[in-house]
Amino acid sequence: MNEALDDVVAENPEHAALQPQRLADVLPMMMKPAVSKLRDAIDHHDKAAFESAYDGLSAACSGCHKIADHGFLVIQRPKTPVLDNLRTTP
Repeated sequence: MNEALDDVVAENPEHAALQPQRLADVLPMMMKPAVSKLRDAIDHHDKAAFESAYDGLSAACSGCHKIADHGFLVIQRPKTPVLDNLRTTP
């Protein structure tokens, strides 16, 4: 996850939708703490903490999408084994 976020920053550090802010500043600030909580829950095999951290990470992802003018991309808990955690709304 961190590698994917690092790639987003590397490819879009000055994303126009965030001006005058920089994606390179906003994304790590919003996402890194949420990813860290998820990693900690995984490391401790704590299901309740994982579920809470997953929801927090989903909210952080959706929040970053909203700030980047892509609010139609909403991350949610998967409902099936098929990848269905991305909901798009017009």
